[in-house]
Amino acid sequence: YGDEILKRLEASRALPPQRDGRSRLLDDATVRAEIDSLWLVMQAKCLAMGLAPNLIVSRADFTEWCASRIERRRRREGDGAAEESKDGDGEARELFDRGDWRRAAVGDWLERFERGEATLHLGFRDGLFDADSREDAEGLDGVCSVDPTVRP
Repeated sequence: YGDEILKRLEASRALPPQRDGRSRLLDDATVRAEIDSLWLVMQAKCLAMGLAPNLIVSRADFTEWCASRIERRRRREGDGAAEESKDGDGEARELFDRGDWRRAAVGDWLERFERGEATLHLGFRDGLFDADSREDAEGLDGVCSVDPTVRP
């Protein structure tokens, strides 16, 4: 059987990799830019709140969450480029379970931000801070805002 196994292994190397809709979606530069941008926003929000972003969510889980939301949005908008991945049932997955402290800390805000219903205002005086949570942020130098409705 050894020769047959080696022949089949060699033949399989010549085949293109099997890719589902999610893999093709993640090859799209616009999708990658959207995911990368939202990842940076989430990291900035966490750091401004004094939380370690990678303790909130891994990059891989965050990417899967974003990709599922982009797939759902594209299907809803009738985008022909949207293909359902084999691991999904057509619904966007939740980033955090209900009742999870991470959902309360960042998750609910992140979902609102992604939908364009929340904003991010950061300041850079004496370290990064969430300007929405500081009463004295008005008029401080170094305060910037991120508009979630602008898409790449």
